[in-house]
This record gives sequence, C-alpha cells and structure tokens, in this order.
Amino acid sequence: MLHIDISTLLIMDIVLGIVSSLVLTLLLRSTEQCPGVMLWVLGHWCVSIGLLFLFARFWIPMPVSVLLGNSIVSLSIAFYTFGFYRYHSLNIRKLSLAIFSFPVITFIAIGIALLEHATFTQRVILVDILMMAQISITIYLCFMRLEKFESARKFWAILLSMMFVGVIIRTILNLLTSHTQFLQTYNWSNVLMVILETTYLFAAAIFIPVIAAQKLQNQLLQYANHDEVTGLYNRHAMYKYADLTMTSVQHIHGHHAFLALIDIDHFKKVNDQYGHLIGDKVLRLIAGLIDSITRERDLVARFGGEEFLVLLPDQTPEQALTWANRTLKTISEHPIVVEDQHLFVTVSIGLAQLSEPIRTFDALIEKADCALYQAKDEGRNCVRLYQATS
Repeated sequence: MLHIDISTLLIMDIVLGIVSSLVLTLLLRSTEQCPGVMLWVLGHWCVSIGLLFLFARFWIPMPVSVLLGNSIVSLSIAFYTFGFYRYHSLNIRKLSLAIFSFPVITFIAIGIALLEHATFTQRVILVDILMMAQISITIYLCFMRLEKFESARKFWAILLSMMFVGVIIRTILNLLTSHTQFLQTYNWSNVLMVILETTYLFAAAIFIPVIAAQKLQNQLLQYANHDEVTGLYNRHAMYKYADLTMTSVQHIHGHHAFLALIDIDHFKKVNDQYGHLIGDKVLRLIAGLIDSITRERDLVARFGGEEFLVLLPDQTPEQALTWANRTLKTISEHPIVVEDQHLFVTVSIGLAQLSEPIRTFDALIEKADCALYQAKDEGRNCVRLYQATS
C-alpha cells in the first residue's frame, strides 16, 4: 500500500492547472494566427475547474462533486478536440456535434449511475470508457496532417496516446481492486491518475504556446517563400530551391534538367478589359493548372507579372517537350468564367536545358527567355526549345 497523500497531490494539480491556465490566457489572448489555440486554453481551464469540483467532495455533496467534476473534465477534452478541429479548418458538422455530445452523455450517464447507486468501480469504468472514446478522437485529430515543423503537436499527440494507455491501466486496476472512498484511498489507481494529471497539465501548458509559435513561424516562412496571389513559390524561393536541385542533378551522370519559362499571351488585354481582380483570377487558374500537371519533385514559381517558371529535373528533351505541349493544350482548352462568359487564354513557353555551358540558374533563365521570345515571335501559343546554335 502506498502512503501518499493523494489529496495534497490533487491540490497541487489544481494550483498548477489554475496558474498555468492564467498564464496561457495572458500569453495567448491576442493570438489569432493559430486557429484553435484559445479553445485549448479554455480546455485547460476546464481541467482545473473539473479537478476542483472532484476535490470539493470534502465540502459539497459527493454526487454533486462526481457529476459536475467529471462532466467538466469531459467538457475540457471536448474543447481540446474542437481546438484541433478548428486548427485543421474542418467543416464536418457531424464531427463537431459528436465532439460536444460527450460532455452531455457523460453528465447523463453519471447522473443515472448515481441514481441507481452504482459502485465506485462501476462509475470509474463508465467514466473511463467515455474518456477513452473522447481521447481517441482527439489523438486522431492531433496526429492529422502533421507537418515537419510541428514537433510540439507531435509530442502532444504522443502525450495523449500515453494518457489513453494510462486510462486503460487505471480501468484494469479498478477492476482488480475494490474501493469505496476515492480521494481518501491510497492505491495505485489513484496515484496513476494524479501522475497522469500532473504530467498532462505541465506538458500541455508548454505545448499550447509552442504549437502557436510554430504555426506563426511557418506562416511567416510561407509568406516569405510564396507568391501572395497564386500561392506558388516566389522568385526568392525558386532561386534557393533551384540551386539545390541543379546541384543534385549536375552530380548525377546522365541526369538532365529543363527550365520552362511560361508567359500568358496578351495578359495586358485581360487586365485592361476585365480589371485586375479578374487578372488575378486568371493568374490563380493558370498557376493551378500548371501545378496540377507537374510532378512532386518539379519546382513551380511565379517569376513576376504574368510569367511562371517550372524547373523539371530528370527529364529527357522528348519528355520536357511532351510536358510543355500538354501544358499548352490544358491551358488553352480550360475556360475561365468571367461575367457569364467563357474566357480562353493561351500561353507561350520557352524551354532551356541545363548543360555544360549553362551551369547557373541565371544562365538557364536567360536561355529559356530567348526561347520564349522565339515562341512569341512565331505566333504565340507554342513551345520553343533553346538551341545553342540559334
């Protein structure tokens, strides 16, 4: 038997929860760049309040303590879960309803259990089953669409998984033993619960601001590397990643790389006739079409104005020309709806191959530009490959 003052440890958890919740509220109250963060903070508050009600059974009727304490803890998990729901910008009505149905179900189920005079073990198993169902949804959403930069979210997902396993162990311990006085009984089940609560409150208080900071940092990186209108890489990012791609290609014998410089034909007329908002719509559509017919390892960027760059590593001249002609056909046959009319645009493409005389990205752009001007001079809506003898 463990002689540990569970009540003292639980008070420490409540103080830790309230203090960390207050700090998180003050720290993140103006954070708008990370959807869901304030829901996590609200969930943190609910954990603290729920523990406070559970401990308050020494001063208020035990049924009230059990009912409100467990229901508020369930509500805290719902806020955490819905925070991840918002974080991913999901719009699944049934899932959002399911998330907040658990606190209601918990309240009703515990209320019935109390009215039926269920034993302590029966109540704990009931609460644990509902909690495991809730945590499983939270874990799924926490692991969902993990990016490389999201280390804090990954560790939070692992922590939630540990909590899930801990609840299973607590359920088993309560099945193997029989207790009637929850907080006044020193046993492995209660010690495990307090350890889980302490670990979670401390770790979550760290993870929440770190996730918000990592999200903001990634957004700043996105703004720095991507074009605002099309969402493609901008010129700065293209130069950075193109140098890495070209270096890798140059070091592998027999591998080729091509650069395509794409220009929208008569784009100024589109802006003059329909306005710049429609012009931006055309740019986004063309960018999306180009991006949709490139491979994952190809680099696509908006070079400026109505020009796009596509770096195609590991391509033979025949493959590069085939890709360019397919791009021409795809764009020319795709209508753009403008003022209930179908607007068709075409592009001209200049191709240049990375070769011994052309070893830098600037030189590659220059040669692709020469080929592009040739395509324009020869009627537009066509592809021309730069020839060293031309």
